[in-house]
Parts: sequence; C-alpha cells; structure tokens
Amino acid sequence: MTLVKYNPSSPSRGGWMDDFFSSSLFPNFDWGRTSATNTPAVNIRENPDNYELEVAAPRLNKKDFEVSVENGLLTISGHKETQSEENNNHFTRREFSYNSFKRSFSLPEDVKQDEVVAVYQNGILHVTLPKSEQAKAKAPRTIKIS
Repeated sequence: MTLVKYNPSSPSRGGWMDDFFSSSLFPNFDWGRTSATNTPAVNIRENPDNYELEVAAPRLNKKDFEVSVENGLLTISGHKETQSEENNNHFTRREFSYNSFKRSFSLPEDVKQDEVVAVYQNGILHVTLPKSEQAKAKAPRTIKIS
C-alpha cells in the first residue's frame, strides 16, 4: 500500500465532482467534511495571577458546553444537534447535524482547581484558572550586601 500526502490543490483530490458539490449550489451540505473541523481552536495564556483558556465555538450556546476539573485534568466538551428542513417547488430536503468535541488539558500543580471559572460570551468560552498564592510572581526584593 502506498500513502500519498493530501494536497488540496491537487487535481486528483476528487476532480470536478467535488468542486461541483462544494460550490454555492449546496451551501449547507458538508459532504462529510465536518469531522476534521469539529474541534474548536484553543488559546492558552499565562498571566501573573492565573491561566486563561479561550475556546472559539461561535455556533454553540452556553448550554451546549460541559467543563469539569478532576484529578488535575481540565475537560471541556460540547455537543450540538440541529435539524433543518426546506420545502420548495416540490423538492424537500431535510438535514440533521450532530457535532461534538472533547478536549482535555493537564493542569499545572499551581492551579487552584476548586476556583476555576468559565464564562461564554460572543462565541468564545473563557476559562480562568487561578494560581495558588505561592505560584504568583512576587515583586523583586533588593538584598543588602554586607
């Protein structure tokens, strides 16, 4: 068996049939391509007092998420079901969409696991992971030389 690296600009990727079905004639039909893009992008930032995660999930609602912390592991999951139906000119189209994802992150030891907070706003889930007092950066101290 020979493995060939995928190249989206290659003419052998499916030809005119794929181009036809991916055109604007069928804007709501993904032809099985959503499985590769279901996992939302995540930004992780470290601040002096906490860590922040931003999960980009614009099509989800607050109720579609589950965030949990257990044994030093932060798990963020989402699930969305949608149904649409179109009736016009004697044609009927009915589509179902089921999307889910699950991401887990190992937490640093300095995170206060009991104080993790999550807020969903404008399509982004913000998760704040406060650091313990020992881990917070302290102001530099000048040491007198004797």
